Amino acid sequence: MEVEILAGNTYIAEIEGQIAGTFIASCEQNEWDVLMWGEKDDAAWYIHRLAVHQNYRGKQIGRQLLEWIETQLVGANSVLRLDCVADNPDLISFYDRAGYTFVGMKKDGEDRFALYEKELTI
Repeated sequence: MEVEILAGNTYIAEIEGQIAGTFIASCEQNEWDVLMWGEKDDAAWYIHRLAVHQNYRGKQIGRQLLEWIETQLVGANSVLRLDCVADNPDLISFYDRAGYTFVGMKKDGEDRFALYEKELTI
């Protein structure tokens, strides 16, 4: 994570001076993205480690972070891509409700990951 912080790709959401959530966003693929998605050369952003502090869960912070990414960070005519562990039904449901499209599964060793993307257009 230190590399992502130094690169300026880590974002933190605060509420009244307290960290409520965080995520990493980059318009360049890292090694993990290539493993999950293959090498791509398009207008895509990759989202990693979206997390909400336990004190703020159930308050729509995760949804607000995704909306902020979509409107403030990424903008129109882009694709947002993310992956999550495939054995977490609550997380899968969260991305489905947020309008992300399931595009497939990938394995890394014994672990399975669900791939999601959302096209943003004007």
